Amino acid sequence: MVGEWESCISRGYYAAYHMVAAVIEAKKGFTRPSWEHERLLQDFREHFTSIGYMFSDQDGDDLANLMGLRFEVDYRDVEYNVRTIERAMERTRRLYSRIKEVLDAENT
Repeated sequence: MVGEWESCISRGYYAAYHMVAAVIEAKKGFTRPSWEHERLLQDFREHFTSIGYMFSDQDGDDLANLMGLRFEVDYRDVEYNVRTIERAMERTRRLYSRIKEVLDAENT
C-alpha cells in the first residue's frame, strides 16, 4: 500500500508543478526548456507570492510543502499515513482552485 501513497503524493506535486509553471510562463513570459524544481518555487515566490501579486504566501508554502513531500517519497525510505496524504491532496486542490480563480477573474 505504501507505493500507492507515494504515487498519490508524486502525482499531486506534479499537478501543482505544471500548473505553477503554466502561470509563470503565461503571466511573466518566462519560458524554460525544463523547469528545475527549486527554480520554479523561487520564481513563483519572487514574482507572485512574496509581493502579493495574484497569489499569497500560503500558495507558495503549499507548493513548497508538496515539493518536499515528493522529494521524500521519491528519494528516501519514508512511509506516510492517510492523514498526511489527505493534507497533501488538500494543498494540491487549494493551489489548483487559486490558480483557476486567478485565471478565471482575468478572463471575465
